[in-house]
Amino acid sequence: MKVYASWCTTCKKFDLRYRKIASQYGDKQYAENNQIRGQVRFASLQYDKEENREICNVLKATSFPYIIMYKGSKGKIREFQCTPAKINLLVDAIKEELADDDSEIVDGLSQQVIELGLAGNR
Repeated sequence: MKVYASWCTTCKKFDLRYRKIASQYGDKQYAENNQIRGQVRFASLQYDKEENREICNVLKATSFPYIIMYKGSKGKIREFQCTPAKINLLVDAIKEELADDDSEIVDGLSQQVIELGLAGNR
């Protein structure tokens, strides 16, 4: 999950790279109601929306852009600040987790899944 602020210039630059990674590893939408689940789920949380401020503070996500990674039943597995220049931190973390032998059962299929979002929110 990416935590960002609308006024953050670095976040705006980071967003382009984040979306590219999401298109590579994330869900794919083909036509209406035809979605293929990707290896990684991507989410974003905007810090400067009043309704999100409390959860961002609880998550200690107050430096932007901030990445929090969740993996199935393991919950939070990594968190770090990630600037556009350090986008490889995110790519490397994703690849490392996907290479991990741990698997989750998802939709009746055994596949590796990393949840980049709030645990329990799908």
